[in-house]
Amino acid sequence: TNELEPTPPAPPRASITDVVPRRTLLIVAVGIALAVIATVLAITLSGDDSQDSGKGTGTAAGSAKGSGTASGSDDHPNQGGSQPADPSASAGQDDSQGSGDEDKGKGKGKDGNDDSGKGDRRLPAGFAVLKGGDHHFTIALPKGWTPHSIPNYGGGRIYRGGSDFPRVQVDYNSSPKSDAAAAWRSAAPGAARTMPGYRGLGIRTVEWRGYDTVADWSFERRQNGTTVRVLNRGFKTDDTHGYAIMITCEKDKWDEKECRTLRQTAFKTFRPTD
Repeated sequence: TNELEPTPPAPPRASITDVVPRRTLLIVAVGIALAVIATVLAITLSGDDSQDSGKGTGTAAGSAKGSGTASGSDDHPNQGGSQPADPSASAGQDDSQGSGDEDKGKGKGKDGNDDSGKGDRRLPAGFAVLKGGDHHFTIALPKGWTPHSIPNYGGGRIYRGGSDFPRVQVDYNSSPKSDAAAAWRSAAPGAARTMPGYRGLGIRTVEWRGYDTVADWSFERRQNGTTVRVLNRGFKTDDTHGYAIMITCEKDKWDEKECRTLRQTAFKTFRPTD
């Protein structure tokens, strides 16, 4: 009878890492800890992007909710790459010198309007203002640039022209934390592990427009087969608006006029819209 038959042992419960990839767990953990800006996810996903359909006007409308891992580009974090010898020494420390060419802002109010340009009259030749749609911002970028979605990530958009670089990525988070520099320092070790060719160039707190917390994270990486340099400015404009402006240029072209003008104009013209 059934009473005489031994009860089969319950199958062992699978480890969470057997069910969910370790990298996904890392991303989830980082996303929970670093609510200041969701860019920490998008950085690792931004090697492969696709143009938004129906966005020919340059307006980044609708974003999918949620996050995950992106599939396949030649520099996807899962595909390895060289790493710095000591990422904490380079990426986790303040760089008080900075690069010296970013807009520091002189705004007295938290809306940053004091240092704004007044319409297209103040924009460099060849630039135009783009709207970030439901990501709640406007920014001036080169004419002809269009928004590109990031696979499996709805927190931001990549803006670029006909080539991979230069590019600007803008991310938005409605639940920012109070210390942007601390968030970047927490993110840097994960970036060193997952970004091919990552080399930290410094994380520093900056004064910009009177915002409560602003921090610049500078680093190099291999992306789409190219060595690039990145300046990622994270900031909180109020309790419900956190942003990051991530500017990427080819490393060898970082100090050339095109990239320098792009950085200065993006920082000077960025505006939260509500």
